[in-house]
Amino acid sequence: MIDLAQELFEQSQKLLSQAEEGAWDLLEETQTVRAALIRQIEKQPTAQLKKMDSELISQLLQESRALEKKCELLVRQRRDSLTSEHGKVSRGKAMQKAYGFNGR
Repeated sequence: MIDLAQELFEQSQKLLSQAEEGAWDLLEETQTVRAALIRQIEKQPTAQLKKMDSELISQLLQESRALEKKCELLVRQRRDSLTSEHGKVSRGKAMQKAYGFNGR
């Protein structure tokens, strides 16, 4: 289970790195891998874990979640930027249509 938690942490780092670099087209694949890892971790038995292992796994999961939150912030900022840009283009097209400016 430690190896799954470690892999989740590494994928979370990769996800944040991709978001910071603006590699938006790669995020979906990385997030799919992360989601599969989370499902695997959820299925693992925890009753027989040693205390040290449990603490390590908990730390890795918390750090993964912190990285995910940072990535979510970057994604929200990107969404807001795209929404704003789209709104400007739409208003521009509406003004062109209203005032008859068709590139003349």
